[in-house]
Amino acid sequence: MLYAIAYWTTGGGRLMLKKHFFLGLLAAVLVVAACSGNESDGSGETTVVRFQAQSSLQAGYDAVIEQFEEANPGIEIESSYSPNETYPSVLRTQLQGGSGPDVFFTYPSSSDPHGVRLLADAGYLEDLTGREWEPRIMESAKPQVTFDGRVYGWVPGAIVAGLGYNTELLSSELGLQIPRTFDDLLSMCETIASEGKIPIAYQAGALAYNMLPINGTALSTVFYGEPRWQEQRLAGEVSFASTPGWRVAVQRVLDMQNAGCFQQGAAGASSEEAFSLVADGEAVMTWLPTSAWSVIEGLNPDIKLGQMPVPGTTEEDTVAYFAPNTAISVNADSNVKEAALEFLDYTASEEVADQLAEDILVLSAEQLSGKGLPPTIASGYANVFEDPDKVILGLQWGWNPDLTQTMETLIQGLISGQKTVDDVLTEMDQAWDANPPEPPPQ
Repeated sequence: MLYAIAYWTTGGGRLMLKKHFFLGLLAAVLVVAACSGNESDGSGETTVVRFQAQSSLQAGYDAVIEQFEEANPGIEIESSYSPNETYPSVLRTQLQGGSGPDVFFTYPSSSDPHGVRLLADAGYLEDLTGREWEPRIMESAKPQVTFDGRVYGWVPGAIVAGLGYNTELLSSELGLQIPRTFDDLLSMCETIASEGKIPIAYQAGALAYNMLPINGTALSTVFYGEPRWQEQRLAGEVSFASTPGWRVAVQRVLDMQNAGCFQQGAAGASSEEAFSLVADGEAVMTWLPTSAWSVIEGLNPDIKLGQMPVPGTTEEDTVAYFAPNTAISVNADSNVKEAALEFLDYTASEEVADQLAEDILVLSAEQLSGKGLPPTIASGYANVFEDPDKVILGLQWGWNPDLTQTMETLIQGLISGQKTVDDVLTEMDQAWDANPPEPPPQ
C-alpha cells in the first residue's frame, strides 16, 4: 500500500506575467478580449482564459498552452507564473479580492493557504465531479482534492522529494557514490566540504522548502515503522515529545548542520539562492522535488541532475518520500468558465497528461510501484520503489496552515541556533493541541 500522510508545498518571488498572443489579423481582437475576459459570442472574438501556476512548472505548461491555442483558435491562455514561495499567498489574496485567475494550481490538502479543501470550503472552486478524467486521479490523491464528496481538482501526478544532486560533480569530479545510510551521508558531507564545495545548499529561509529535511528523516524514523502515527496523535495516545522517532528525526537535521552539510547562512537562504549554488557548481546537492528540476536546468541547461532520498539508519530503513503536490482547479466565479473547463480538460487528457508528467517530472501510480521509473530517479533510490511499504506519502495530510507554518518556523529556528530539539518537539505538541488537524482520509 502507499501510505497517505501527505505534504508538499511551494516556494517564492515576484509575479511574472507571460502572454501568448496570436499573430496576424487577430492581434487587434486579442487586445479587446484581454481587457474584457468575456466568453466568445460566436462573432469571431477570442476568449481569454487567465492561467496561474508556480514558476517551476512554466517550461512544461508553456508548451502545452501553445499546443492548446493552436487546436483552439478561439481561446487565448494568458499565463502567469509566481516563484514558489509566494505563490500560495498571491493566489489566496487574488481570490479573496475577486481577481483570481480562471484556471490555477492548488495544493491537494488543507495544510497550505491554497489547499484544495480550504478553497473549496470557502466557495472559490468549481465542482469538477464527473469530468471525463476523474477516474484517472491516482487513488492516493483522490481524498486530497475531494471536499464533501465532490471533486475540485485534477492531479497531474506525484513528485518525489529529497536531495537533488549534480550527477557529474558527485560521481565524476568528486568520485563519490550515493550514500546508503545516514552515517554515510554525514561522512560524504565532510568529504565534499574538504574539497571546497558546499555539500547541500539548504534553503531554510524558504518556509515552503525548509521542511524537506524533516520530511525525509521523519518518514523513515517515524512513519515507516508506524504509518498510523498521526491517528494515534489525534487520539492522544502519543506525542511528538514522547515518540523516539521524532526526536531522532529532528536531531538528524541538526546533525547535518553540525557535520557541515549546509552552507553558511542557510537559515536565511531562499530557494533561488540554493538553486543557483547548484547550477553554478558551488554546491553538490539541494533539497527539492523532482518538479523543481526545471528551475536549476533553466539556470544551467548543461547540468545533469539526479535525485536521492535522505538515507535511513540502515539501507533497509531508507524510504521514498512522494506527494501529489499540485492540483489544477477552476475558479467558481470565472466569467469564461466554459473555456476554462475546456483548457483544464485538455491538460488532463491522457496524451497531454503523459507529456506533461514527463516534462515536469511527476510520476504516475504505476511508476511509484517501481515500473518505468526515470533512470535519473531509479539510480538514486536503488530498490526502494520495489517495496510499497517504503513509498510513503509526505508528512502531514490535513495539517492546517498554522500547524504547517509552526513546523517550518521551528525548523528554521533549529538551523539558526534559536531553537533546540526539545523546543521543536514541545512547541509542535503545543501547536497541535491548540489547533488539531483533520483525521487522515479514509
